[in-house]
Amino acid sequence: MQARDVLRHSRLYYRNTLIVWVMTIIVFWTALTTICNWISIFIVFVGLYLCFMLWLAYRSVHPGKSIFRRRVPHSNIDLDAERVNFLSQDGLQLFGWFLKGEKRPVVILLHRLGATSLSMSYQARFLQKAGYNVLTFDFRAHGDSQGDTITGTMEDNDIFGALDYLASRPDVDANQVGILGVSYGAVIALYAASQSTAIKALVLESISPSTLTDHGGRPENLRRWIDYPLNWLLYSLFDFMSGVEKREGVVELLHLIYPRPVLFISTRRGKEQYFVRRFYDAARHPKTLLEIPQAFHSSSASVDSQVYREQVLMVLSRAFRDGH
Repeated sequence: MQARDVLRHSRLYYRNTLIVWVMTIIVFWTALTTICNWISIFIVFVGLYLCFMLWLAYRSVHPGKSIFRRRVPHSNIDLDAERVNFLSQDGLQLFGWFLKGEKRPVVILLHRLGATSLSMSYQARFLQKAGYNVLTFDFRAHGDSQGDTITGTMEDNDIFGALDYLASRPDVDANQVGILGVSYGAVIALYAASQSTAIKALVLESISPSTLTDHGGRPENLRRWIDYPLNWLLYSLFDFMSGVEKREGVVELLHLIYPRPVLFISTRRGKEQYFVRRFYDAARHPKTLLEIPQAFHSSSASVDSQVYREQVLMVLSRAFRDGH
């Protein structure tokens, strides 16, 4: 990446950066100069919490490409893969890897927020070994791809760009596509599948809610009443910083992909398990739920790799009927 590309950002990036730093400076200046009484301490505490939420939204919208980040040399990557690049449907240059298989269908791998295509190396290897073509790439604002902002919805243009690229290759069937998405990648996979019939199967690992409606509507217990305003604030800040208001939530999107098979993979317990089970219940058959509670978020493949491989290959085989 050239230096001029590192220093060039969108207006939205500069606006959000200015807002975050100005708010942070104001709050900390207030904390240092305020009179020490209970009211002022409470105001400062609220201000610090709002700053924390602001930074959390900022880091989600701008996952970041630090000019000091150490890149992995391409020659050191242990993948039997072809380095590829293509355009998203809204014109951003995206970079990734294509692994040639023996079958005609192809599986697209989508990484989690803040990661790169190389985080999907394990999945890429076992899918290629099973005979599938594999495409894994860096989302916009990640890795070597262009862009500095994500919205949680417009990234489906990255997938449509990948589908256009696959259609240009005579060695694959671009109408027989499966997608394995992790966390943020799983949500984007769902958005894309709701609009493209070329996507025949979905593996949604550690999928998380994307709108407030995914949390179940009106709160019904004390914990949800406490969480509700905090969730509302975080979603509102994300929408403001991304410049795009979210469309349908995960629950609504699941109704649009029937009758394609879906595999839900849940890690840990608590909130992730709750949401994945909620989304599984909202989906229609054919559907499968794999729970690996001892694994950390988006790391189920490294904890129970055999069951993980078997379930992923099963849903792909069902979708493609082992077509060549």
